[in-house]
Amino acid sequence: GLAFRIGRDRSMITVAQAIGLPMNDPLASDSLPAGYSFLVDDHDHMVVEPILLWLTYKFRPVRGMFRETTVANAAYDLCDWCRYLARYEKDWDLVDQGNLEEYRDSMLNLISPQTHEYYDCRTIRRRMLTVIALYKWAKSEGYYHGNLPDQIEPDDVVRPFNTYSSGPSALAEPRKDSHMFPTNTRAADDRVRPLSSREWHLLMNELGPLPSERDHDLRPSRDRLAAEIGIFCGLRVDEVANLDTFHILDLTPDPTNPHAMIPQRITKTKGLRPRTILFPSHLVFELQLYIDHERKECIDFGRRHGLRKPPSTLFVNGIASRHNAGKAIRAQSLSRACHEAVLSAGLTHTVPKIDPDSGEAYGLKLAAHSFHDLRHTFACWLYHAERKSGNSEPWKVVQARLGHKYLSTTMDTYLRVVDEYRFEMKTGL
Repeated sequence: GLAFRIGRDRSMITVAQAIGLPMNDPLASDSLPAGYSFLVDDHDHMVVEPILLWLTYKFRPVRGMFRETTVANAAYDLCDWCRYLARYEKDWDLVDQGNLEEYRDSMLNLISPQTHEYYDCRTIRRRMLTVIALYKWAKSEGYYHGNLPDQIEPDDVVRPFNTYSSGPSALAEPRKDSHMFPTNTRAADDRVRPLSSREWHLLMNELGPLPSERDHDLRPSRDRLAAEIGIFCGLRVDEVANLDTFHILDLTPDPTNPHAMIPQRITKTKGLRPRTILFPSHLVFELQLYIDHERKECIDFGRRHGLRKPPSTLFVNGIASRHNAGKAIRAQSLSRACHEAVLSAGLTHTVPKIDPDSGEAYGLKLAAHSFHDLRHTFACWLYHAERKSGNSEPWKVVQARLGHKYLSTTMDTYLRVVDEYRFEMKTGL
């Protein structure tokens, strides 16, 4: 077993990230890659060994084989579990299902110090699943011999996920739930916030001009183009950031039909499941202009400031980023640009918050939309376009274009919101 014990008489556990060793260091090949998260005891700076071993088992620490955000999320989930164990002086290898249920109940009554809201049930569920995965591995390796289940059995009662309609859609695959997890009282579409036509036009103006419009508007076009891909093709922000120039240069736009759809297959997707996306011809034309002009300018500027090998990615850092100009764009940069444009456009909403220290309620104005809402807007547009064209099964088209593995995922997410959005489309709100 592992000698290091999480819990009893331990000080604060924190999340750290590997900084990476120089390539000429003799230990470089055996070190964690830069950005890989792990847990450290904040008192004696010892690595929390069981967590590190599980992380490296679950997320292979080889560049290109893991996502920094995925590893970090898992590390923060287990960091919270470790702090819970330390608070109640419980050893990690002596816990049972009752302890996990107590952990769940404690989160149900806590206010997140980050969001100043009660913990979302989806957050609680994710943390519990991460803990269960840790102990499943620990049991298989002989480090844990307790009775914490290595999987959660679903209820005997199976409820259809669609309780809002009848007909063929109500016969979609059922969903099973477990008594172990908290019941999510939020509506399924609480986080689905498609943009209205008015909001999209306001956002476009803030994001910048299209490449063909830069004769009278000198702002960069990159962020506008990234948003156009999100709303016209349904790509996630990391999928947009991972597009390569060949995805666009291989396409031939139709000058006589700007709305013609041109297929392109992409592989760098969520879950690495390849899918075919359709680019509007007018967008391909604008993207190729970006490659020939703005992108080339950024790479030329980057070369003058030390850029050695230009990336193959479609979108690159702009001239304003100075020494990073011409390098591959990060998904976070595109998300941040969209966030700032939403705020600049005045698209905000007030969210009720609770101060975790005083318990006082207050309101905070936040951005009403994120980059991911462009994907939601695409889904709503596509659904109504398919319905208008006479397609009796529009959900299957939406599922395929979004890249969802299961039809239930698509319908569960958008079933209720599409009817509300139809009114906004008619009124132009």
